[in-house]
Amino acid sequence: MLKGKIISIAVVTLITFFGFLFFFFQRNTTDKTELPSASGNVHAPESTPGDDVEVERDMMTSDNVRLHYWFYNRGTATVTIFLHGGPGRETYDFRDTYMPDNYADRFGSLLLFDQRGGGRSDTLQTNPHLQKSSMTFARFIQDINELRDYVIPGHHAIIWGRSFGGLLAAAYAASNPVGVEAYVLFSPGYFDKSISDKGNEQINALNNGIQLIDDFVTVKALKKEQALIAEEYKHRPKHDPGSAQRSTTDVGDAMNENEQLLTKNNFPLLTAMADAPVFVQYGGYDGIIPPLAIEAMKPYLHGATYFEIPEEDHFAAYAHPDEVYDALKAFYTAHHVEGLRY
Repeated sequence: MLKGKIISIAVVTLITFFGFLFFFFQRNTTDKTELPSASGNVHAPESTPGDDVEVERDMMTSDNVRLHYWFYNRGTATVTIFLHGGPGRETYDFRDTYMPDNYADRFGSLLLFDQRGGGRSDTLQTNPHLQKSSMTFARFIQDINELRDYVIPGHHAIIWGRSFGGLLAAAYAASNPVGVEAYVLFSPGYFDKSISDKGNEQINALNNGIQLIDDFVTVKALKKEQALIAEEYKHRPKHDPGSAQRSTTDVGDAMNENEQLLTKNNFPLLTAMADAPVFVQYGGYDGIIPPLAIEAMKPYLHGATYFEIPEEDHFAAYAHPDEVYDALKAFYTAHHVEGLRY
């Protein structure tokens, strides 16, 4: 009888032990595929520092708009947040130019995302909650802050804006954000379209009326951009060039209406960056953000580091990644900013 009790106790003990193991295993292997929410109800995906793996997910903003993002966790305390051009475009130029060539591996942790209205995020065609009235600097800034709180809470950031993203970076700086270590601006604008138009006339005059100067410089960059677009859309039938163009037009029209992008002088926004390290890269033959527009920035950002690629256009940084990296490395070192891994 005693032997039977011992056996019963042993069986109960084994069942309890294996039950605990099952619970522990389930708790630590639960599929965390819920759609993240900026409300904080769902926690951000965790990634071990130094993993160097891409986390590609969606986040729902506080106004029910889905933002698509990519996070590369390189274990650095400072995270570079890339703001793409447009408005209404996407991050394909950075992802498909820098990432495949391992160029971006030199940088620290990176957070890329498609802004509302374009790319793999919700557009005006795909989400009835997304209204043209929400296409404002204030809402774009709130999106950035919600992403920071959700994906990289507590981390300091480098804000890296290209083209329209550079203008958005200036608007972000004017909102007095916390924990921004530096600003990197690639061919930023428009800050004042009338100045850019005048500069474009000068570029055309230099080229005898032909904005693209020859196969060695500007045309090369443009062809590379076109090739990237074609390759990207081969794998993305839901985002054909036609729909991408519609997104760019729709968001551009909305931003122009809400923020007067084509008529307003936004250069004063740059004064908010005056006390921060700022790196400005531009092309000497850029007909979109010409050198004249960069010169107009200098009274507002006289302490910035300016890096010109003389014989290139709006995509100069993508045609000369090594030169840009060397200049950025010197800039980060001089200002003690943790933006690179090596």
